[in-house]
Amino acid sequence: MTEMDCQPRRAAQLPSGLAALPQLLQTWKDGLLMLLDYDGTLTPIVERPELAVLAPETRAILRELVSVMPVAIVSGRELSVLRELIDVPGLVYVGNHGFDMENLAGENHPLEAVQAYLPALDAVEQHLREGLACIAGVLLERKRSSLAVHFRLVAEADVPQVQTQVQEVLSAHPQLKVTPGKKVIEIQPGLDWDKGRAVEWLLPQLDASGRRHPIYIGDDRTDENAFRIVCRRGTGILVRDDDHPTTAHYALENPGEVRLFLQQLTQSLKSV
Repeated sequence: MTEMDCQPRRAAQLPSGLAALPQLLQTWKDGLLMLLDYDGTLTPIVERPELAVLAPETRAILRELVSVMPVAIVSGRELSVLRELIDVPGLVYVGNHGFDMENLAGENHPLEAVQAYLPALDAVEQHLREGLACIAGVLLERKRSSLAVHFRLVAEADVPQVQTQVQEVLSAHPQLKVTPGKKVIEIQPGLDWDKGRAVEWLLPQLDASGRRHPIYIGDDRTDENAFRIVCRRGTGILVRDDDHPTTAHYALENPGEVRLFLQQLTQSLKSV
């Protein structure tokens, strides 16, 4: 890839990944590896996290996909939750936006530096549970190394109150950082680590020779860090639902198109 391939573009300007697939297959000569977000990519965005259940046909496609290339799931969810939701042997999982990782052998590689931040996360969780209890629709999701404040079910008029409460609580804990997502505020250890850094660590695990072409498919602002890592060596594909700047190269419109893309890709590779 060239420097130009990494220049941000508006999401609305991206060409269709489905339409470009036949042409792309001609250029992907040295093997592929696939990196996939979960929520909004393999499953639609839903009102409550536990409702994002993988469709049986998507699970079947992932089983086929993992038979022809290394496949990793890179998500904000807990590793244990991802394994349970997806249930496909042979996948590699990266959870908590990269703070909890696996290698190709399925061995866990949590960031040891996270341990020092756990007391602050515990304190923030306690204060937010108390401070946000009066706001209908707020969901707090505690993960081992992060805390997600979901406000998709919160009335629009109450959202600023949620954001203000989070800011006030975090002002006493400057060692933590905030990563905004789709109707969610992710509170994480203030480390220089994200999905992009995790993908950077993961690529040699999946491809020791460095010859495979990585494809990263994701839908959220948190996936932009990963797009920036793969842009020169591989291909970024955005599941598009707005017009933000992105370093992805192509777009798909929804998880249904992601499923079709993966299906056509797998069929093409198996027919060679």
